[in-house]
Amino acid sequence: MRKALILASAVGILTISCKKEEEHCWSCTYTFSGQKPDRTGDTVLCHLTKTDIELRDNIKLDATAAGYDTWILTNCQQQ
Repeated sequence: MRKALILASAVGILTISCKKEEEHCWSCTYTFSGQKPDRTGDTVLCHLTKTDIELRDNIKLDATAAGYDTWILTNCQQQ
């Protein structure tokens, strides 16, 4: 009985600690930079967690669009 109670408590604690982060939509500003003049606009990204956005926010990434070397997301706000 005691072992079962300890096991149930351990499973409960693990379940709480492994709680999945909620996904949301985010309104962000993007900027493409490179050989052409900067191109800036607004976009909405959905099905991303706060951690997903934090990993991408204010970090320059390689651009695949012709004439641009990098792009960056800024000012992301949860909708």
